Amino acid sequence: MRQSGAVGIVMLAIVGVAILASVLIADVGAYLAARLHAAAAADAAALAAAPATFPPASGNERPVEAARRFAAANNVRLVACRCAVDASWATRRVEVVVVRAVDLVVLGRHQVQAIGAAEFSPTAVVISGVGDGAETGSQELRRAGLVERFVEVAALR
Repeated sequence: MRQSGAVGIVMLAIVGVAILASVLIADVGAYLAARLHAAAAADAAALAAAPATFPPASGNERPVEAARRFAAANNVRLVACRCAVDASWATRRVEVVVVRAVDLVVLGRHQVQAIGAAEFSPTAVVISGVGDGAETGSQELRRAGLVERFVEVAALR
């Protein structure tokens, strides 16, 4: 009789450890998924902000507004945007930082941070021969679909 009681206690302990291990594995998976999602959302926000740093391509939207809009669309919060408006034709690099909250069963609520970067070269658009010159720079870029395609690639809808 005593052995069957001991076996029951051991089995209960094994089941308890297995459940705890399963919950921990699920938490790790949720954390990693949130990290990947935040990284993709940061890249999307950076891609949205990059062409907005060049006034003819911005459509009157400030780069930080474009980054914030894409961050919100991807359920993350924009923390920082190094995306200054630059009217020159120089290639520019945009960097954004986003955070995403993730609720874990065992470890509680955590913030996952990600950094995204994008580069935009206005000269590449002109060199590629967009438009016939009859439109403004912004109209040419939009007519060619360059800005929309550039940003749509990054959307995580």
